[in-house]
Amino acid sequence: MPSLVWFRRDLRSTDQTALLAAAAGEGSVHAVVVFTPETWRQHGVGTNQLALLCRRAQSLRAELDELGIPLHAVHAHTFAATPNALLALAKEINADCLHHGLEHEVDERRRDEAVRSAFENAGKRVHAHHT
Repeated sequence: MPSLVWFRRDLRSTDQTALLAAAAGEGSVHAVVVFTPETWRQHGVGTNQLALLCRRAQSLRAELDELGIPLHAVHAHTFAATPNALLALAKEINADCLHHGLEHEVDERRRDEAVRSAFENAGKRVHAHHT
């Protein structure tokens, strides 16, 4: 079964712990970037930062294409919508687990716990990795 790797702030394919762990498992690997513009605006992310993020995501897509790993872009207006958006993608590609790096900020930890809960309730595994 495929594994899903959730890229967050660290949009790079090299020295990416979550990606390496997923690739070491059995099955194919898919990657995902979740765009949460409403939450980002609440956190003070400006237009220039958003444009940079979009350009970096395009570069990441090219890097992953070279590795044969598809990159999915998911839109969830807020962090609260992220668990359902990620779970819908996991079901669509039949992924049985999600890999991601750890983030330590309060809102991000709450979001990650909600994602973990949603995945575990659906019978899927979640692996958080130090980056």
